[in-house]
Amino acid sequence: MRPAHVTILASLLLAASPPGLAATGDGAGALPAALAARAQSCAACHGPEAAAEMPIIGGQHAAYLYLQMRDYQSGNRADPRMAGAVDGLDRDQLIALARHFAADPWPANGAEPAGQSARQQARSAISAGECSQCHLGGFKGDSRVPRLAGQREDYLHATLLAFKHGGRSNSPAMADLMAGFSDEEIAAMAAYLAGYRDDASP
Repeated sequence: MRPAHVTILASLLLAASPPGLAATGDGAGALPAALAARAQSCAACHGPEAAAEMPIIGGQHAAYLYLQMRDYQSGNRADPRMAGAVDGLDRDQLIALARHFAADPWPANGAEPAGQSARQQARSAISAGECSQCHLGGFKGDSRVPRLAGQREDYLHATLLAFKHGGRSNSPAMADLMAGFSDEEIAAMAAYLAGYRDDASP
């Protein structure tokens, strides 16, 4: 991401999540009985057999998951399904769910590495946006910044377009950044990140 955007995004994220959760990022114990059914509902939509447009959350960073659930509760991120899924949960319950899913291993999404043309276009866009400044080497994120590598392509594509076109507003820095890319570049980035491998050919 461009330096100004990095500074803005980092400051927003640092101020947002509970210090203990942000520091550890993971570490789950057994869920309280009251949350077990809620977690099963989450897994039904976000698990290995989920629809392509649903994001992987198992193995995602705990602080990031907490922030997104909190934003769904407040309306800063809009989705009626998710608003209902987190309705009535308090801060400690959100943290417990976030840690529960963060402790899972990241699953394979079945995506093949992007073709050469898409790879070149995506790398050019990612370099211009300085995406690795926040999402780090290998696009695996850290704490409050989500992992992108191996996320589902349909979800990545829809989310990046939502940032660009105003459908998602809980990260102004990302919205500003995506506004500078064409829809074609965004599609290439989604394909590249979904099929990203540390050992993929350049």
